[in-house]
Amino acid sequence: MWHSTLSTIKFCYLGHILKNNSRDDGDIQREMCNMFIRTNMLIRRFSRCSAKVKLGLFTSYCLCLYGVGLWSNYAASTLLKFKYCYHKCIEIFFFDKSHSITSVLLDVKLPSYNTLIHNCRYRHHMQLSTSINVVVSNIRQVYDNLLCS
Repeated sequence: MWHSTLSTIKFCYLGHILKNNSRDDGDIQREMCNMFIRTNMLIRRFSRCSAKVKLGLFTSYCLCLYGVGLWSNYAASTLLKFKYCYHKCIEIFFFDKSHSITSVLLDVKLPSYNTLIHNCRYRHHMQLSTSINVVVSNIRQVYDNLLCS
């Protein structure tokens, strides 16, 4: 007797997109979409606010990147698109298109894309390394043993 099995290509679990090929491209695209949605919402509601208020709003709403520390298997082009998304959201929320992204980042005192991603990954690593949870500690020890051998 023949039995067919059903499999899914992608699945959303706790806000993360999991794919059957173990790639994080879908999750990065989800985060890009969320950043554009949040930025457009901020533009509609707070376009006339001062730069200081805009900075606080953008930092609170758009820089809370959920799960960046978990991204490990992705296409370089997907991460490059996310970088452009970050720059585009900053550009359209704070200034018009005539300014360079470097001058905009310096003017509004926002971190560069590479600094932002590094800080997210570092915070994730520190949360794992300082956790007192037994399961997390065991997984961390197995991972550390794999790296040392």
